[in-house]
Amino acid sequence: MHQVEQGETEEERLHTTTAAKLLEAKTKFQREVLEEDAADLVDDSGNFGNVESGVEDLWKLYKNSTSCERPDSARGRYIANCQESSLLVLPVLDLKRPSRYESGAQALRYDNYYFGDKRAEALGGALQLLPVPVQTLSMKNVGVSGNGSSAIMNGMPIRQLKHLNFSENRLGAKGTLTIFRTLENPQVSLTTLDLGNNQLGDQAVKVLVQCLLNRCTLEHLDLRRNNIYHAAFAIGELLRISTPLTTLNLSWNNIRGEPAQHLARCMMENLTLTHLDLSDNTLGNNGNAAADLGACIATNKSLRFLDISNNHVQAKSVLVYVNGLQQNTVLETLVLRGNPIGAVGTEAILRSVASGFISTCQIDLGGCNLEILDSTMEGSVYSGGTFKLNLGDRSDCILLKELLQLVWKNKIEILDAVHNGTPFTFNRKDEKSLLTMIPPQGPMLLKLQPCYDRHEDRISSTGFEGIVRLIKRSFGNLCDGDEAAKLVCIRILAEECAFSAGEANTLLALFESHTSQVEKATAAAALIPQILQISSEQSSTTRAEEVYDCASMDPPQEFFEDKDGDGKIDVCGDICMTVGLEDLSDIEQNHVEQKVGKWTSFNVKNPTGRYQLNMANSVDRRILMRILEVNKMERKVKQQLKLMDTSQHGLVTQPLEGGFRNMRLNRLPMVMGASWQFPRLGVLEFDFVMMRRPYTICTALNDGAFEQFLKEFKQLQVPAETKLIGLRSISTLYYFTCSQAQRIMEHFGTFERNTATGCLLRGEVFIVMFNRIIDEWNLSETLSLLDLTTKTQVLDRLGVLNCFHPLQQSEVYRQLQLNAFDQRQLILLLVKLAASGEAELTNVQLNGDTIEPEAWKTWTADDKLPAQGVIGCSMRALQPVQSEAQLPPTSIRKKLMQTLLFKLPDKTQEQVLL
Repeated sequence: MHQVEQGETEEERLHTTTAAKLLEAKTKFQREVLEEDAADLVDDSGNFGNVESGVEDLWKLYKNSTSCERPDSARGRYIANCQESSLLVLPVLDLKRPSRYESGAQALRYDNYYFGDKRAEALGGALQLLPVPVQTLSMKNVGVSGNGSSAIMNGMPIRQLKHLNFSENRLGAKGTLTIFRTLENPQVSLTTLDLGNNQLGDQAVKVLVQCLLNRCTLEHLDLRRNNIYHAAFAIGELLRISTPLTTLNLSWNNIRGEPAQHLARCMMENLTLTHLDLSDNTLGNNGNAAADLGACIATNKSLRFLDISNNHVQAKSVLVYVNGLQQNTVLETLVLRGNPIGAVGTEAILRSVASGFISTCQIDLGGCNLEILDSTMEGSVYSGGTFKLNLGDRSDCILLKELLQLVWKNKIEILDAVHNGTPFTFNRKDEKSLLTMIPPQGPMLLKLQPCYDRHEDRISSTGFEGIVRLIKRSFGNLCDGDEAAKLVCIRILAEECAFSAGEANTLLALFESHTSQVEKATAAAALIPQILQISSEQSSTTRAEEVYDCASMDPPQEFFEDKDGDGKIDVCGDICMTVGLEDLSDIEQNHVEQKVGKWTSFNVKNPTGRYQLNMANSVDRRILMRILEVNKMERKVKQQLKLMDTSQHGLVTQPLEGGFRNMRLNRLPMVMGASWQFPRLGVLEFDFVMMRRPYTICTALNDGAFEQFLKEFKQLQVPAETKLIGLRSISTLYYFTCSQAQRIMEHFGTFERNTATGCLLRGEVFIVMFNRIIDEWNLSETLSLLDLTTKTQVLDRLGVLNCFHPLQQSEVYRQLQLNAFDQRQLILLLVKLAASGEAELTNVQLNGDTIEPEAWKTWTADDKLPAQGVIGCSMRALQPVQSEAQLPPTSIRKKLMQTLLFKLPDKTQEQVLL
């Protein structure tokens, strides 16, 4: 009994095995012959369902047939063709596999799937039996030539075909002719054709373009790497007519010279093309093709993307593109990567973006050589130099206008201009005359130099955002040279624009590489002089209550802070913290402090002091530029208020002098006459005094706040000269009285001297605080703390007339030089006060000899004063008063208060006068 059961079990097992083999055969049949997925035949229980109707009949026929022939399907025919040609069958036409056929896009893709011509011919014979629609056929890099591609195109159902890609092959004449016949077929509406890297040559491309001239349905055409040169003429003609073509890729060809110029001129007439790729041609090597293409930007209204990278486009051609972009609002992207655009091209692009003239177009400068100089331009726009221009050339004309615009804005100045060998003078009547009244033809030689007596405007928010986008797009990939290129851009921007601390931090954050510490610190050093100017302007408005009314202000917890905890008091040389730079490492901060040099001890809001500047140093030049701005503003306001001239030599003989005193260049006296020019080289030494006094609304620190200030100042663990740096830096936040200034002076020893000036440190403190003292009538009392020699030095550096106040009680003058304009004016004032009976003048001496009152009372005008010599005298007010209100209307002192002192009620009046 047990043996029977065991036999039945063996029989069932054999039956099960046979059924499994049958199901496996069915599955393979479904997959390879019927091209269906076996998974579709599995029901929810995991079992195979029944094969219904025709499928079942075909299976029976296949199972019972004695023939070896395959059914006539696409895959079956392909396999049969391969067998006939003795080829190894590749697993293609598995249309259920998403890697080859995309049902959603109706795309058949065999990219990088090597066929060769023979298998392509086998495939071509099978494509006509495809049971699925195909709108996209991509045969990129499949190793076919003319025979294989022709077989595929002849076998392909082409009525539904929209997109065809045969790039990275070698189609040859036969393959291209087959494609051309397809383009001419009225039943075909191909919209995309990619024949890139087929080495077609000029003749084949000309035939293609002729087909498109007769009938064009293409919207996207890719002809990269096809050895195109003369065929660019034909392509230009295609662009002239109205076609659906919107994208054209002509990169990696040989388009240059006359064909390229023709193509560029035809682009001016094109109304449909939105994307043009001309990268890696040689547009800039022969002829003016690069410039002609740039000129078309000004008139083209359809192009949105233009790639001319790696085309040897040089600086002058870039100027044409910049000029065109300023008139174009459609172009969104211009790729200039890998071109030697040089310093002039870089400056032109950055200046246009920063000023907002180019706001819609994103420019890519990655890989460009940003610092090289053109052989015809021995210099750059901002640093000046010699420019050899051909006014018959479009790019040179644009360059000349760019230079003249900077001349009009006082950024640069013309030293010499020669046209056709003769001197040429530009019409500077107005901006229009300067820019338009220039010769139309002929060679011109221009010699330019930077104008340092200029004002740099703050960059607009739109311009700044455009600059950040440009730098990120161009140099955001951290390739070799990108960090150095960022530094070049920031240096150029710092030559013309001023920034807020936040904007400077944004620019410095662009340095992302861990090895870019030097570039980041150098960029910070270039930005710092520009940040201080913005801080100066902002602090006068945003902190008006805190600065002007110091008596009622709440004192800070610490006057001398170390916010970043690096052990250095912020105002005592920690320049990065002072201006608000963030995220700089200790190494970077040390490098910045070395780079900025004297700027650490400079305060643009309180520049009164002595300077020794190396004119070859960029930071030293910046210091002089800032002082010139202050001086120019003060001279303008004093002129409008009709105040007395208090300059050292008088504005008649030295109209630019103002607050400058004792100026020497290379130790030789320097005159600041009308023809004075900013020194380019040498060591410039001078004293400068701000003539403006504190506003009448200002009040000094109250006693409690000042005691805290003085206590912290005394406790600073830094050298005495570093304390002076901190005092100058913090002085612009508060106001003081003469007695408070005197207590600060007393903190320094009687014999402590400044090694740079040789003056006692007490005298240096007085000079630093001169413009922050509100009770100027007591200055003489504070000066009495100094010895005679130091007092004489201080008065010489500040000017005796600037230190004089009509309400002061008394003063002794021992050495008033009659050859100094301001000291002669002071003698006249003293004589006038004595003659009015408001003051007493005693001990008057001329060169040590006593002068009787009858003699000195005749000194009522400058021409009645002795021409040379030294005068000494003592002055004492006969009617002591504390304010102008106590003086009668006819008082000479009252009139002097109104005509001598540069003292305004508040900031508002100053802004009105400016």
